[in-house]
Amino acid sequence: MWHHLLAIALLSALSSAVCAEQANPAERDDVTWVKSGDPAVTDAIQRARAELDGFLAIAGAPPPGTGRFALKIRLPFGHDQAEYIWVNPFKRDGAGFVGVVASTPRNFSNLASGDRLAFQKKDIADWTYVTG
Repeated sequence: MWHHLLAIALLSALSSAVCAEQANPAERDDVTWVKSGDPAVTDAIQRARAELDGFLAIAGAPPPGTGRFALKIRLPFGHDQAEYIWVNPFKRDGAGFVGVVASTPRNFSNLASGDRLAFQKKDIADWTYVTG
């Protein structure tokens, strides 16, 4: 079973979005445009962040039958714009994190899928993992 908060809110907020049921959200490379401040997305990000410490604890000591731990990172650009990308795998690195970009950034020519990316906890907008 997928544990993924933002995707649920996005699917209900964007009913026209098409989503492959079996696809790993961290491996998908599609783009969805959402207006800044969208209430459903804002709420989903707040819920994901509220449960982030629990997710990080599980990811740090994964129980049997769990896997595919991934984070969605907010990368700001321009005036009041941001792109969200998946990072998988990831690990703590001092006070922050480092991970591998798992999707193709559209607004960052210096960043590609497979690159290492350092980020802070405040940059995490969503998370996902699977259970057996």
